[in-house]
Amino acid sequence: MEIPPELVAALQQQADACGLSVEAYLEAGLTRIMAGAEVLGAAKGQSAVQAFLDLVDADGLPLN
Repeated sequence: MEIPPELVAALQQQADACGLSVEAYLEAGLTRIMAGAEVLGAAKGQSAVQAFLDLVDADGLPLN
C-alpha cells in the first residue's frame, strides 16, 4: 500500500508539533484508539478487537 506524500507530510507536521517521530506519533494514536475500543468492547460485551473492527467496518465497505 502506497501512502500519499501529502499524508506523510501532514503526519510529519503533526508529529513535529508534538515533539515525536512519525512512528511514535502513530503508535500513540493507535494506543488511544485501542484504549477506546477496550472501553467500548467492555460496554458491549465484546473484545477490544471486535469493537475496533465494528467501528472501522461501520460503513460496510471492505477494509482493504
